[in-house]
Amino acid sequence: MNFFLRTIYFVVVLFSVKETYALETLNIQDAMRLAVTTHPAVIGKNNELLAASYNLEGAKWQRYPALSAQTASPTLSRQGVITTVTIDQPLWTGGRISSNINAASARALATQYDLEDTQQTILLKVTNAFCNMIKFQEKLSSATESVAEHQRLLELIERRANGEISPENEVTLARARLAQTKSDQLQYELS
Repeated sequence: MNFFLRTIYFVVVLFSVKETYALETLNIQDAMRLAVTTHPAVIGKNNELLAASYNLEGAKWQRYPALSAQTASPTLSRQGVITTVTIDQPLWTGGRISSNINAASARALATQYDLEDTQQTILLKVTNAFCNMIKFQEKLSSATESVAEHQRLLELIERRANGEISPENEVTLARARLAQTKSDQLQYELS
């Protein structure tokens, strides 16, 4: 599971890039790393995990003696300051301390799993975004190649029609197909 989370860790970065990157230089690993470390949801879950670990530490400290000091101001009948120092050590709590530690430990573990779930969700979003970006780039590249090929074919058919080898309706059909591929290319460029 850790390997899977590390893999996903590198994908999430695209949604929360704080630094500016040129699209050509931002690879999927960098995007994942940035998303998992800088996404606001992950930062919030990391803070929750830190708070849960502090709560666990506080629950463990309940086992140790507690030192307290108290001072009182003098009264009319007594002179001087009265200071009381107390050390409290729980002898038997009926399992309260152990149950507090177990509950804090369970909350910390649940928070850790929640963080990993959030990271995984963000990594999947980054992966999908990169796949969509690559798919879009390939469609645009294919459309550009298609326009160039249709232009070449139109020129060939026009030369054949000028030499009366091909009928004029083939030129019209080739122009219509070229116009359609240009329209597709423009649609990809604008989206």
